[in-house]
Amino acid sequence: MRFSWSPFPLLRIAILFIIGIAIYDWKPQFPTIFEWFVAGLIVFGVIGFWLKEPIMRGAFLFSLVIILGYSSAYFQDPLRDFRHLSHGIPDGINAYQGVVVGEEVERENYDRYNFEIDQVLTDDSTFKLVGQIYLYISKDTTRGLNYGDRLLVVSNFSSISTSRNPEVFDYGRYLKKGKIYGQSFVDSEQIYLKSHEPPNVVYAYFLKLRHKCRSILNRSVIAKREQQIAQALLIGVKDYLTLEVKSAYSATGAMHILAVSGLHVGIIYLFLLVIIKPIKSWPFGRVITFGILVLCIWGYAALTGLSPSVMRAALMFTIVALGDLSAKESSIYNSLGLSALVLLLYDSNLLFAVGFQLSFAAVFGIVYFYPKLYRLVNIDLWIFDKIWSISCVSIAAQLSTFLLSIYYFNQFPTYFLLSNLFAIPGATILLLLGIPLLISGFVLPSVSLLLGQVLEFAIFWLNEAIFSFEKLPGSLVSDLYLQTAELWILYPVLILSFLAVEYRSFSCLLLTTFFALWWTGITISRQARVASQLKLIGYSVPGATVFDVVEGRESSLFYHSSTKPNISNLQFQVDPFRRSGSLPTLTSEVDILTSDLELRRVGPFQFFWWHGIRIAFLDQKIDTYAFPENLQVDVLILSNDAVTDLLQIDSAMNYRDLIVSSDYSSSVLRQVLLQSKQLEIPIHSLTKDGYWMLDLNKPQKDAISKYGD
Repeated sequence: MRFSWSPFPLLRIAILFIIGIAIYDWKPQFPTIFEWFVAGLIVFGVIGFWLKEPIMRGAFLFSLVIILGYSSAYFQDPLRDFRHLSHGIPDGINAYQGVVVGEEVERENYDRYNFEIDQVLTDDSTFKLVGQIYLYISKDTTRGLNYGDRLLVVSNFSSISTSRNPEVFDYGRYLKKGKIYGQSFVDSEQIYLKSHEPPNVVYAYFLKLRHKCRSILNRSVIAKREQQIAQALLIGVKDYLTLEVKSAYSATGAMHILAVSGLHVGIIYLFLLVIIKPIKSWPFGRVITFGILVLCIWGYAALTGLSPSVMRAALMFTIVALGDLSAKESSIYNSLGLSALVLLLYDSNLLFAVGFQLSFAAVFGIVYFYPKLYRLVNIDLWIFDKIWSISCVSIAAQLSTFLLSIYYFNQFPTYFLLSNLFAIPGATILLLLGIPLLISGFVLPSVSLLLGQVLEFAIFWLNEAIFSFEKLPGSLVSDLYLQTAELWILYPVLILSFLAVEYRSFSCLLLTTFFALWWTGITISRQARVASQLKLIGYSVPGATVFDVVEGRESSLFYHSSTKPNISNLQFQVDPFRRSGSLPTLTSEVDILTSDLELRRVGPFQFFWWHGIRIAFLDQKIDTYAFPENLQVDVLILSNDAVTDLLQIDSAMNYRDLIVSSDYSSSVLRQVLLQSKQLEIPIHSLTKDGYWMLDLNKPQKDAISKYGD
């Protein structure tokens, strides 16, 4: 039996379209060489159709879809508009105008809003500038804003900095993919309400409805933890979930039930089918059923915030309902491909959303793997058959998503199979309780209070089960790491190995072996580099001097700060690099504050000799210090505002590299950087330029590597 693409044209088109978007993300300019390629492709296609050569015609059509994907991403790129924030934020802005385009999100000290700017004001002029920012309003002064409020904000705004440490999640790039290009922190006294102009009245209606549903849940479900989970599961409000709850559900592989997705939409779809089944026998019953299903599915999608996973599920079930209307059975793979195409035509940046990738991967895995797994065992007893069915769904979803989970989250839940036996039926029960609760909250508040008690009880016991699984030994395998190249290699290994078994294909087996050997080679090469690595790295951690000394698989951290360290922030900044180098991650306060470096104090200096490199930390004032003659170091690191005048050290000592730690105050740092520019003294600021690295495995002239924005 041979595998054939023929039954899945929409899936093929979607994959090629995605390749085009990925190429644009890699090379976002529209280069001349690409224009020549398009012209050559057209000629190639004309010749192919004229000669009736199927291979040439196929290659032309495949390439054409890739070009369409590239072009779609190009025409959606805000860089095409010279007035867009993506080109940078000009200086001298005193105020700006725009519209609130999202609902309120509460933070510890601020309320956050998505704000679409359309005009900025300076001392001299008013001009058009467009793009979205995060508007943070101080919690003590906030008066509550609504979607569609037009505001004048008397303040400036700034860009969101990209990651300044190696391997750290790039929050700035992530927000840009979500169309957020800046941020502004203000008090309510700086805000003036001009008018109320909702850009989309339908979306405004669903935001009000969502707010009302949240009020009903807050009134009906009293316990705070259960209330937060009810909001996340029923209406997609996850901003109030505690770190404890997120960690527990993530560690047990049950986080998907708190992110409204295909599971939730599927339950609602099946629930609706049961309720409206009699309507099918009416005149035009199929049309009426289709209309009810589509309106309810998309209404729920809008109510929960139209996340990528919800839109994917809503589109897929719309296609399924359309197939039922036409009495034709459509391929689920084609439905999946069509859903991806529609969403990416709407917004090509959705391709880079983690939720989009996980959602499509999970559905593909369930569709492909579930039937094969389920048929392995034949169980007659109903209850055990259902347990086996849920287990197969969990295994199928994990098979297709575990590589992405490791790549993005560096962890794997070992008890996902056990937790999902409770989580999936539990989510079904909670939805079937929660939807009537929300409906009754509008018409029969007393009934909603009663249902709220039942819902709270059910959530409590589901939580207890999830938290008990988290406490089991070895519930989470953490500190896993995958390079991007490994992800692209391992997915073909996974897919081709199953195709080789299913179709008994020798060519698939050869390809599987090729990719597996390729990955093995990359792994061996990386581990060899890890075993011999010698690196000194300075991290950009505000308010602290933080350096790592790496030797093979061991690492020693030098940490100094006048304030108590924020352990979780330090782990966020340091652990990604350590994980990528197979180094032990920071696990406790003792690990962080203890250093194995053999530092020798001499006056205001702390000296450190490392493989022939002489490093000096200058952390005290040098006004009265008598420098010895010919004081030479390879690397001089300034910290704690020790030097405010570079002439003090430039004339007294010799150094190869000058580093300013990120514990320097902003005013002194500005003064030092200005002076370095005037005196033409090369300097690297961990605050402004990002992390710094000395890699002794590189040739001497390339040993010092500096990174930054």
